[in-house]
Amino acid sequence: MGLMDNVLNRFGYRKATMSPAPGWLRATAEGSSGMIPDGSIYDNQADLYRRLSWILIAVQITAQSCAAAALSVHKRRDEELDDITNHPFEVLLKRPNEMQSRFELLEATFSYHALTGNAYWWLNRSSADETPKEIWSIPATNITPVPDKQLGLKGYIYDTGSGKKMPMETWEVVHFKRFNPHSMFVGLSPIEALATVATGDLGMQKVNTNLYTENNGRLSGILAFADPIIDSEWERIKGDVKEKSAKRQMMILRNAGKGGVEWIRTAMSNQEMDYIAERKMNRQEIFDVYAPGLFATLSENATEANSRTAKATFGEFCLWPLLSAAAEKITNDVLPVYGDGLVAEFDNPRNADRSLRIQEQQEYSRSHTIDEVRQKFYGEKELGDERGAAEHAALPTL
Repeated sequence: MGLMDNVLNRFGYRKATMSPAPGWLRATAEGSSGMIPDGSIYDNQADLYRRLSWILIAVQITAQSCAAAALSVHKRRDEELDDITNHPFEVLLKRPNEMQSRFELLEATFSYHALTGNAYWWLNRSSADETPKEIWSIPATNITPVPDKQLGLKGYIYDTGSGKKMPMETWEVVHFKRFNPHSMFVGLSPIEALATVATGDLGMQKVNTNLYTENNGRLSGILAFADPIIDSEWERIKGDVKEKSAKRQMMILRNAGKGGVEWIRTAMSNQEMDYIAERKMNRQEIFDVYAPGLFATLSENATEANSRTAKATFGEFCLWPLLSAAAEKITNDVLPVYGDGLVAEFDNPRNADRSLRIQEQQEYSRSHTIDEVRQKFYGEKELGDERGAAEHAALPTL
């Protein structure tokens, strides 16, 4: 019996009887049981949100944009989706728990997902067949999946931070995770690919900060004395220079210079001259990994045309995949308890070409009824009379 089994048994955790998982999954789970990262890795990843401004900007704008998207629950009818007004899950999501608003819950969810590759909800319910009373965001740094050689996934272990570990059933937890080529049980954080860039950018910030805090914004230089100076006098001079210029780094030399005492300003290195350009490159790489299109959107050189294109890229390749993945997870893991055929869907953040859509609608209306146009383009129900059966619906002109 492994460590996780001992912990689970100690807290009286017993898995309900379930069908065994496929053989390959059980074998994978057995091999992965000792390979799940501990919380310290996720702590370090999440800490970059506090320490590195480019990470904070990319994650915050992405998470807040996703949190602002409206979510609807639909009933599947053949190939169509009928909207359900004020579905109980929609109502619950508007006030998920006593401490968080809908926006706060979703912002935390998408932020953890971006920073650590994993985000978790805890559903307040007593069984897998019960609708949740509350939804809470669980810090991704405090929870660990527990692979099992019989069930594939036995459950989760929550670390309270005080040394106490609490088991959780699979039906209590909704796990949103990014693709990880090395694990089926935990997601891979984008920060793994950005570790070198992030470390370098933090180092550049530190050097620049020291220039202004320790050197008063002045570059280092050389204080050259042309005459030979005896050792005892030289030590006294060095002590005086150090005391009088505590905030300024400099080198002092004897038997150097053109005559008397000379201040030689050191030239700015190529690395110092390229500081702004290199930080801009770091920002672009981080933004491109986290939020394609965001760099051009926020660029100081952006024009109205390329900014519009960049926003469309941001919606198409960043927001839409994230919202689609979250909606499908909710559809699979939460909505079945409310009934069959329910589908969650976030509003589409992609910018549609309105003129092209109107042209498409005009062409479609030439051979379809008003009811068919209403259903295809607006998702509305049939009128139920002769108006809906009529062809050639009146459309706006361009």
